[in-house]
Amino acid sequence: MQIVKIPFSQINELSFKDKFYQEHFDKLEQFLGGTPDLEGLKNGVQRRSENFPVDRTLLHSVLQDHYSNIKLTESQKYNIERLKDDNTFTIITAHQPSLLAGPAYYFYKIFSVINLCLELKEKMPLYHFVPVFINGSEDHDFDEVKSVHMYGKTVEWDTDQIGSGWKVFNQRSKSGFERRIRYIGKFSKCT
Repeated sequence: MQIVKIPFSQINELSFKDKFYQEHFDKLEQFLGGTPDLEGLKNGVQRRSENFPVDRTLLHSVLQDHYSNIKLTESQKYNIERLKDDNTFTIITAHQPSLLAGPAYYFYKIFSVINLCLELKEKMPLYHFVPVFINGSEDHDFDEVKSVHMYGKTVEWDTDQIGSGWKVFNQRSKSGFERRIRYIGKFSKCT
């Protein structure tokens, strides 16, 4: 298999902000308080330890209550218990639903945060890292996610429904949406 590396600057699907963050981080560092690398994460752990006390008993109690009606895996139980320890940190990623975005990116982000936690544990064995995935299905209006830009075209899902994006997605029929995206060409059927 041949691997081709494409510079961020040549990926048109990425926003200006994403490209700038990756290519010119040095200009943003003063606003973000750390670099997006292992050294930055180590510094972040140190800063959090010293400057941001957490009521870990309350955190643990709330999570125990929240998950009381769900059968947890041993790993989930272990991680919730570890949150009581001062040397435990969460590594959080999130994703909000978007038009035409299937589950692959969700899984990619989930696997990435789990792998990062494993790597951090290997590099910083005195600490424990808990992966957290937040599904941003309730934190935005439908207006934020009703359009997608693909192949030089914009597809917008017009509806008079209101509410969170996820609820609107689930309330609509696929057939009505299929009619709105057919002109893209590559998508003759929504599955």
